[in-house]
Amino acid sequence: MYDYIEFTTESNRICRMFHSDLPKYRLGTQEQTENCNLCVIQHVSGCSETEDALMMTPFKSMEEWNEYKFKSTEIKTMLAKARELRNMSIITEEGFKTKIANVWYPLTLNFVMMYGKEMIPFDIRWKINDIEKNCFEARQTVWPRHVVYQE
Repeated sequence: MYDYIEFTTESNRICRMFHSDLPKYRLGTQEQTENCNLCVIQHVSGCSETEDALMMTPFKSMEEWNEYKFKSTEIKTMLAKARELRNMSIITEEGFKTKIANVWYPLTLNFVMMYGKEMIPFDIRWKINDIEKNCFEARQTVWPRHVVYQE
């Protein structure tokens, strides 16, 4: 069995499609999807809303995909490390909230501004809402509805 296959569509877009029975969703706007040259399907897990799912994400180039992947990984890793430090009592709950407020949240908001709400992976959406609710006691970000991906 394969993890993914790569193929070129009639419009010369490169697509990577995962073989899976998991639900598939499309990120990005319809315009982004129509104007992309690269469609990447990403696996996400641990989201309270969706459980495990696959997300088709449109990009104009491999360079754009690499930058997006780097930034999204940085966001996920930074939060995981901060939570680990808190759980190991290396930083206090107040120290955790300060790190989140001063470093993680601004980085995440910049990512949202750069790519738009429609391009934010479900797991990052869930993490943002979790932090807004439990750390800031603030109103949670409203996300665009999930669009089912039609192959």
